[in-house]
Formats: sequence, structure tokens, C-alpha cells
Amino acid sequence: MSFIPAFIALSLLSAQTPSHPVASEESSLAVMVSEIPAASGGIQRARNPQLAFTFTWNGTNFTYTDAERTFTGIMLKPAGNGPFPAAIVSHGQGGSATSYSLPKAQEFLAWGMVSIGPNYTHAAGGSTAPEDTGDCPENIARGLACLNVLKSFSFVDPNRVALWGHSKGAYVTIGLAAAAPQAFAAAGMSSGGIIPDAAGTNQSAPTVTQASTTAAPFIMFHADADPVVSPTQSALFEQTLDALGVPNQRILYATNQHNLHQVPSINADMLSHYQSWLTTYGVLR
Repeated sequence: MSFIPAFIALSLLSAQTPSHPVASEESSLAVMVSEIPAASGGIQRARNPQLAFTFTWNGTNFTYTDAERTFTGIMLKPAGNGPFPAAIVSHGQGGSATSYSLPKAQEFLAWGMVSIGPNYTHAAGGSTAPEDTGDCPENIARGLACLNVLKSFSFVDPNRVALWGHSKGAYVTIGLAAAAPQAFAAAGMSSGGIIPDAAGTNQSAPTVTQASTTAAPFIMFHADADPVVSPTQSALFEQTLDALGVPNQRILYATNQHNLHQVPSINADMLSHYQSWLTTYGVLR
């Protein structure tokens, strides 16, 4: 499936598809999709005063700015006006939006999904401190900012937004699901989980209590001998969701590979299960 790497604001409307990025106008209310012939190269900017942010999207890359933060990331959308389902994709420690989230977004694009993936504090060259990575306030703020971006576009169906994350990105995914329990229709993760309350909240993984507001149906994948994130963490999350009555599924693979997506057969299996999960819970139709 092809994708449209550009958008343009409210006042320019056409049914044609741009062949490359074009300079856009700014909408005074909310950003709308407009696909027009590309008359000139450049960047696309959208401002939404209702949410007080500026989102600049050029090709597959974006820069987000609000009064408290600026961060970068990637976004892809299918060709057409939608509305499409969408996913927020979260990378792990030492990864990035380009190295991890973009390949995932390209996989989800084949299902007709918009994907957005921010660079988090634990991106390559960033922090490794537990209190400043994974499910930390700044990363949750970045993920929720991406949710606001998605909801600003008319090509996104706000009732069909999902989550996906890996490792510390899985911690972010759980944190986002707990922070905005009614915002996400479904969620999935690989090599992640939660920790007991006794471990404290100054950690990169959310605690049982912090995860206890999760409402999105959740599918999780883990190696049974993961040397980085213990499978007991996803088992604890499974137990927590069971106690909450939240639909969930946990799939274990007989391997010591932490980066499950790097094993082609496992990655294909995860994608198949995740696609079915999204279909079951109405994200994909």
C-alpha cells in the first residue's frame, strides 16, 4: 500500500495526491487532510490552537512543539482521505523512531493504518536512567501529544486508535493505556510488562497500581527466557488485567531473544496475532 507523506491545511482541497511534500497553510481550528498536486517542495506545518501545539511533517519525519517540549518522530498514512485507524508506536532503549518505529509503521501501513512514533528519552544517545526512561512523565507526555496530533487530523478515526510498543516502549505503551484508558481501542507489546508496587515508582516499568486503570484489550508477546525483561513482568501484567476484567492474551516464544521482531518467523507470528487482535476489537475492519 502506498502512503501520503504530506498534508496541507483546511483551505486547500483536492482529490489528487501529492507526489512529494508541499508547503502548507495553517488552520485556525483543526488540521484537515488535503491532497493536492505538489507544486513546490518544502515542509508542512499545522497549528492547532485548541491543543496549543505545532506539528511540522516533512516526508516521514515530524517535529512537534508545544509550550513545554519539542520532540521529533515519524508518521505514515495510507493514500486517501480515510478516516483510517491509527497506532502510536513506541521504541525501546537505544532504538529510535527511525530505526524501530518506522519499520513497524510500514508493516502496519499494509493494513491501512496511520502510524505515529515519537523519539523518547531513551532513544539512542539519550538517557538510560530508570527514572527518566520508559514509563516516565516526559515519555507519557510525548505519547499523549501524539494522540492529540492524531485526533487533530480528519483522516484519523479517533475511535480506532491503538498502541504498540517494544521493551521500554512497551512500558510506555502500558503507561499510555493507563493514562488515557478510554482513548485506545486495543494495544499490543513485545518484551515488556509491569513490576510489583514494592519496587517503587521511580522505575522505567509501571507498577501494578500504575497499570491498574488500563482498559484497552491487550495482547502481549514475550520470550520465555528473555534476558533483559523478565517474562515474570508480562505474567504480572496478565494477572493484573485478568483481575480488572480487561481482555488480554499473552503469547510466549521458546527463545532467549529479547528483540523478538529481529527473528523473522516470530515477527511474522506477532504481526498475524496483532492484526487479528485489532480486527477483533474493531480497530481494523
